[in-house]
Amino acid sequence: MGNAADAKDSVRAVSASVGTLETQADALRRENKDVRKSIVEQRESFTVAIAEFGRALRDKLESQTLALQEFQSKYRAESLKRKILYNKLQELRGNIRVYCRVRTLLRDEIAEGLRSCVTFPAENEITISGDEGGVKTFEFDQVFGPQATQEEVFTDMEPLINSVLDGYNVCVFAYGQTGAGKTFTMMGPKTNRGVNFRALDKLFATTRDDRDTAYTIVVNYLEIYNEEIRDLLNPEEAAAGWGGKKDRKKYEIRRGPSGMFVPDLTEVPVRNTQDCLAIMERGDKARAVTATAMNDVSSRSHSIMQVLVTGQNRISGTTTTAKLTLVDLAGSERVGKSQASGQALTEAAAINKSLSCLGNCISALQTKKPHVPYRDSKLTNLLQDSLGGDS
Repeated sequence: MGNAADAKDSVRAVSASVGTLETQADALRRENKDVRKSIVEQRESFTVAIAEFGRALRDKLESQTLALQEFQSKYRAESLKRKILYNKLQELRGNIRVYCRVRTLLRDEIAEGLRSCVTFPAENEITISGDEGGVKTFEFDQVFGPQATQEEVFTDMEPLINSVLDGYNVCVFAYGQTGAGKTFTMMGPKTNRGVNFRALDKLFATTRDDRDTAYTIVVNYLEIYNEEIRDLLNPEEAAAGWGGKKDRKKYEIRRGPSGMFVPDLTEVPVRNTQDCLAIMERGDKARAVTATAMNDVSSRSHSIMQVLVTGQNRISGTTTTAKLTLVDLAGSERVGKSQASGQALTEAAAINKSLSCLGNCISALQTKKPHVPYRDSKLTNLLQDSLGGDS
């Protein structure tokens, strides 16, 4: 009897435990159902939140894009306005500017008893007194007397370098008879650099300081001798010289999308003024020079360095291209004074002719004649997009 009672008690205890477990299981099932429902609700809420965040992000991005486009548009407009106003100021001062520089008398000239025959009545005038009492006064954009420094000569043309970076061609050259000091003014000694070097320094300094634009600069260097073009940076051309092989390459001048150019010229990328100096020194060793009665090392050719500048503006996306042309002209000669003969006489004739053509072109541009005779010489033909138009 006792065992039966114990068994019944055990059954009742197990039944109670089972009931308790079923109750707990039901509670867990309800809780699981509530959790699943909460997860679904949170998922739906999260999906809605993601969608709303995406819409807000797209709206913000569109707003920022529109603001950026508006900023770029204003930047382009202001940049164009600045460029136009700046270069309009340069135009008001004259697209073609003619300066006169008078050098000091050399020791040999003083020893011969020569005296200065010039006076400077105003900063833009020079008066020349002749031996027979005649007096003539000439007017220029600026006159630099014997005491003027290289820096003073460069200062007046310095703003034109900014025009190159704005996409305008600029050409700088010195014109005068042999021995007048053109090479000194344009090149200068290492201790007193001339216009060319100062212009290059200004160009590279400005491009380094411009954080908004990426610049690419390459140069070529050529000479025009007896109306023929020679690449001063081509090793074969330099080694052959003008008295070398007869079948030398003939270089011709062409007009391209960016203006006048000479196909197949050697072009060298440059990063600073020192790179350009090295190129000039390399090319100058190949130039044609001759001793005359007026100059021991008279240049018998016109040397032309073209600095080709391409700028890509990082903000507006616009691209500008322009060139700074630095010219070392051969000196004009009076054959009776230079005592040139033979080949030197032929060279003098070619030099004087091309310089006369250059003078005719500048005169035609200044007087706004309908026709400018650029094609009369290789020099003016090559320089025409740096003398006329928007240069």
